[in-house]
Amino acid sequence: MKKVVLALSLAAAASAVLAEDTVNYGDPLASYSGLGIQQSFARDNMKNTTASFVYGGGSHIFSGDLGSNFKGDINYRARYFNVDQESGFGWSVDALGGKVKSSFGTSYNNTMLAGVVQKFDITDSFIVVPMVYGGKAFINDKDKAGKKSNNDSWLGQGGVYAMYGFEAGHWVYANPKSTYLTSGKKWHNALELGAGYMLTENQSLGAKYELSKLEGSKPDSKATINYFFYF
Repeated sequence: MKKVVLALSLAAAASAVLAEDTVNYGDPLASYSGLGIQQSFARDNMKNTTASFVYGGGSHIFSGDLGSNFKGDINYRARYFNVDQESGFGWSVDALGGKVKSSFGTSYNNTMLAGVVQKFDITDSFIVVPMVYGGKAFINDKDKAGKKSNNDSWLGQGGVYAMYGFEAGHWVYANPKSTYLTSGKKWHNALELGAGYMLTENQSLGAKYELSKLEGSKPDSKATINYFFYF
């Protein structure tokens, strides 16, 4: 009898570990590791290819992107999350930017952000993650005459990431966010809609559409497809 009880206990423990290790790769605060490649298509017919990685070690999550249009433009992003996987509360630091070549010359932009996040499990399949960030953008631009101009700005950002995950591991999500730029006192509003499909247990194919608009400017849009391998 004791052997039966012990066997059942071990089986239950193993099941608990497996359940704990099961993650949905659409969850922005999930801890896992993987490599990916992304191809984006902007409204102005510009294409950009990005190599991505993510490494999760418990509450510590590192991710990075490095992309180029192979015409002189380069973009990057590096992020660190510290997330309590039980409570869903965490904080992160984020660095992103790049350089853009135009007929006026080369412009550089770099942004540093820090903020807090909180994941709410509404149901077993639906999560909502509010995010609040603050930071500064460093923009070294050039006008039509080729004269340098610095448009640095402090900024504040608020957003919500909402995701529905399916039993097979697929997911759909929406991520609206608004950023206020103190320089010029303007709002930059953005909406990202996306989905991911699990090809196998450790491979996914995804797509997303981004629509954004800076106050006083024309709206911009971008579509992206991606492939990730998890390990």
